[in-house]
Amino acid sequence: MRNEHEVNLKRAYWMGAFDTLNTPENAKSDKLMREKITAQTWLTALDWMLGQAEERPDKYDMPGEK
Repeated sequence: MRNEHEVNLKRAYWMGAFDTLNTPENAKSDKLMREKITAQTWLTALDWMLGQAEERPDKYDMPGEK
């Protein structure tokens, strides 16, 4: 990634994807659960790039909760 602005744009995209997928109705679908995990993984990686994440997460939590 070129700069912090680009990282923040990608983080905003994945946060929107996570919020869309994080509903009780979507929890019933394996495909949507995999997509939610993908969004969580991207958010964790982007937070780490921005210096906003811990060294090693023990589990996936709702993005933004520390």
